[in-house]
Amino acid sequence: MDAMQALGKPVVGPAEVSWAPIKMSAGESGTFAGLTVIAHDGLHSVPLRQFEVITPEGLRFLHTGDNQTSETLPPLSDVDVMMLNSWINESGAVSWIEGVRIAINKIKPIVTLPGHIMELGHLGGAHPPVPYRDALASDNGALASQYDVLAWGERYHYGEDSDDQVLPNIVDHLGYTSLADSIEVSWAAPATAEDGDTASFYRVIINDKDDYFVPDRYFHFAADETKKYNVKVYSYDDCGNQSETCAEIEINPNSSFDNGAVHIRDSGDYVLIPHADVLSPKQLTLECWIYVDGETGEQTIIDKRDESGGYNLRLYGSCPLGLAMVAKETQENILAVPGVVDCAAWHHVAATFDANEIRLFLDGELLGEKNAAMDISKTRAPLMVGEFTGYPGDSFVFHGLIDELRIWDVARTREEIK
Repeated sequence: MDAMQALGKPVVGPAEVSWAPIKMSAGESGTFAGLTVIAHDGLHSVPLRQFEVITPEGLRFLHTGDNQTSETLPPLSDVDVMMLNSWINESGAVSWIEGVRIAINKIKPIVTLPGHIMELGHLGGAHPPVPYRDALASDNGALASQYDVLAWGERYHYGEDSDDQVLPNIVDHLGYTSLADSIEVSWAAPATAEDGDTASFYRVIINDKDDYFVPDRYFHFAADETKKYNVKVYSYDDCGNQSETCAEIEINPNSSFDNGAVHIRDSGDYVLIPHADVLSPKQLTLECWIYVDGETGEQTIIDKRDESGGYNLRLYGSCPLGLAMVAKETQENILAVPGVVDCAAWHHVAATFDANEIRLFLDGELLGEKNAAMDISKTRAPLMVGEFTGYPGDSFVFHGLIDELRIWDVARTREEIK
């Protein structure tokens, strides 16, 4: 308030409070700085006014202040912009998610800007704050208004005197699915931050142009198959703190191979699938398409190993990279073929195990075979695609694209692999 007065702005408040420089009772009107202001009553445990503001151009704003129920919204039908209390909850009879919807569909403004001074995303107070996620979740696609969370009265980033300076972590496992005329990107929640906060909502940026805030871990958008898309995803905590960096993915809907492939760039980008018995057969075939970006050294394609057994398919060496299959019971048996996988090119890799012999294939051609009689089915480890972290402190992450991954519970023949 002091800052606004220092700028020469009029500050209007309820007549019952001593701090308001300009006091108004319900039903009163006045003109201040060219704006017509009409005061309406509202409901709360403290003196409350809702203010209708009309600009010289005729735009009508409704600022609901701390009003807590749609029942006491003024009976207006021509509101252009409603600045709505996101804590509105029909005096506790419904959730604030539903209360916001009821209020919007009653007033039917052209645009709604939900927010709440001190309570949207705010830490502290006599009752729980409204998380930004809930304000976003009010938009169910059926609102009688355009809906933009601008958080009037709030700060997205807190200063050094804040009680929340810890930023959330970035999202995990960003990927996408291409549909007929659209793309859906999805991701896993980030790891819990140092202060115990988890992600509350997310920001999706497409081609550094289109910018969206979403409450869920996915986003669907219309796509042109002739164009490429860069998608960035930031995470936010309940206080509106943004992650320092983002997860990022390049999407080419028109590519015959990069259409839905998992692009793994660095440690933490892998896909983790919980153990299921169907993923630990006595015989198996592993096959997929891979595109190596150019990195050298050991790179995991598929791994499912623990002390009881399992299997692993990986690359090693420098370009052209070697291809290796590991079968394990109590000891590991490895078939490795050096210098066969070119970088910056698509290849089909496959490995089979029939409980007695390992075979490796590249682009349908047999590379080698090795006797290895053992039972690999005892493992209960999760399946990891693109990474192996079984050695503390080590990472054998894949660098590139993995697509059309298949795991069979039979050892496929050479003819079937081709």
